[in-house]
Amino acid sequence: MANFHTHWVVRNVAGSSRFMRQCDCKSWIKHWRAATGSTRVVCARLSCGDIAVDGAHVQIIDGRSRKDWYIVPFCANCNRTRHKDWMYLKRDVIMVPIGMAVTCGRAN
Repeated sequence: MANFHTHWVVRNVAGSSRFMRQCDCKSWIKHWRAATGSTRVVCARLSCGDIAVDGAHVQIIDGRSRKDWYIVPFCANCNRTRHKDWMYLKRDVIMVPIGMAVTCGRAN
């Protein structure tokens, strides 16, 4: 059973696709993969088992962290969740900060 002590609670950041990456990755999901080295194919949302096709911008909203933006792999449906909706992430998901300096490090 998920709770605030075992899983991150996040919300999808509305309208974040308009922000440009500061690296030469071709998409946010590729940015996430470059930073983690992961080949994960399943959506990061706890209640979902669909294929992850998007790098979703999320904020941690459970009070354990600042509200910085992170990238996580989401399926298309979970990436369309409204920004006010909160969700649990699977415990093994790595959240990647959106800044190039601490992630893939490949500048344009």
